Amino acid sequence: MKVSSKKLLWEAIRRNGVYIPEYKCKCINISYLENVKSEKYWAPPYRHLVIRPCPTPPKKAVVFNEIMKACHNQDPVVQLGIKDEHGATTEYFLHVLSTINPDHPFFGKGYLPSAEDSKYSRAKKEAITYDNSDGFFDGLPVYSKQARASSGRRSRIPFKRRAPVDDDHDPDYEDVEDDDMSEEEKIPEEEVKVSRKKCSK
Repeated sequence: MKVSSKKLLWEAIRRNGVYIPEYKCKCINISYLENVKSEKYWAPPYRHLVIRPCPTPPKKAVVFNEIMKACHNQDPVVQLGIKDEHGATTEYFLHVLSTINPDHPFFGKGYLPSAEDSKYSRAKKEAITYDNSDGFFDGLPVYSKQARASSGRRSRIPFKRRAPVDDDHDPDYEDVEDDDMSEEEKIPEEEVKVSRKKCSK
C-alpha cells in the first residue's frame, strides 16, 4: 500500500496503537516512522502505557538521559530512535520513562529536582575576590540591583490622547470674556474656548 505523506504514516502508526511523539516533534521523519513501523525502534503501545505524575519535572535533558539508561538496562537493549532531548517533548519522555520504570524517583510523591537539574534555575555569576590591602577599590561606588533600580529613573506615566472636540457644536463649551480686562489684554473672542464640566452629585 502506498502512503502519500509523512502525516498519513504518522497517523497510521498511532491508529495502530503505538504511542509516538506528536507530529511536530523534531524526531518525526520518514526514517524514524518506518523504523517504528518495522519495530526496529521501540515506542510503547498505548495498551501498555503507564503514566505517573511528575508535576515538577527536571530539565528535559535529565529526563532523556534517564530514559537512555533505562533502555540500555533492558534485555535486549531497547532502541528508542530519538537522538537527543530535542527530539520530543518532556511529557512524552516522562510517559516513556514511567512505562519502563514506574518506580523511578521522578514520580515519587515528594520529588523536587535539585537546583542543578531544575529547568527554572539560572546560573549565578560568582563574584571575583581581590586583595584590597593596597586600597585600590576604596571609595569606589557600590553597584547593586537596588542601586541601579533607584538611580533616578522615573516610572512611565501613561499618556492618554484626547479626541479632538468640535467646539462650535459642543454644548459643554462656551465663550468667556473677563469684563475686568482692558481692551488690550483681552483675547480675541474666537480664540477663547473654556470647557465647562457638568457636575453631578
